[in-house]
Amino acid sequence: MNHTQASTSYAVGDWGHFIDGVAEPLEAAQGAIVELHNPATGEIIGRSPTGGEGDAERAVRAARRAQPAWASQTVNERRRLVRELSARIEAAADELAHIDVLETGKTISLASALVAGGPSHVLDFVDVSDSFFDQELIGGHRQLREPYGVVGIIVPWNAPIEIVMR
Repeated sequence: MNHTQASTSYAVGDWGHFIDGVAEPLEAAQGAIVELHNPATGEIIGRSPTGGEGDAERAVRAARRAQPAWASQTVNERRRLVRELSARIEAAADELAHIDVLETGKTISLASALVAGGPSHVLDFVDVSDSFFDQELIGGHRQLREPYGVVGIIVPWNAPIEIVMR
C-alpha cells in the first residue's frame, strides 16, 4: 500500500442524499449520478448524485421544519448536542480519513489531520460561546444572539468535515 492508498477494509460505495433524517437511495436524487474514482488507482469506488434544484428545495424545507426545534433548545442543550456530534466524528475519524484518502488521493496523515480538525474547531467555538451569546454593550445595551435559521453551503471536496464543522 503506498501513501495515497487506503486499506481495502474501507469503502466509499454508493451514496444518495441525506435529507430530513433519511438516507435516500441513490436513484431518488434528481440530478445526475456520477462515478467516484480513486485518483491513486483509477478504480471506481462508488457513485454519488450531483443533486438538482428539487433536491435542494426538499433539503431546505426539511431544515426549515427542524429549525424551530433547534432554536427552542437552551444554549446548554445545543452545546451538548454539538459536543456529541464532535465525539461521534472523533470516534469515526480513522474510517473518515481512509475514505477521504480513497476519494481525493491525500496522504493518510493529511486526511487524518483534516478530519481531526473539524471537531477541534467546533469545540473551540463551543468553549467560547458564553462570551458572545449574551453581551453587555456600551451604554447598558445588551446584545443577544439567537440561531439565525437555515443556511445552505456548497462544501468543497478537499476538506469536507473540517469545513462543515467550521
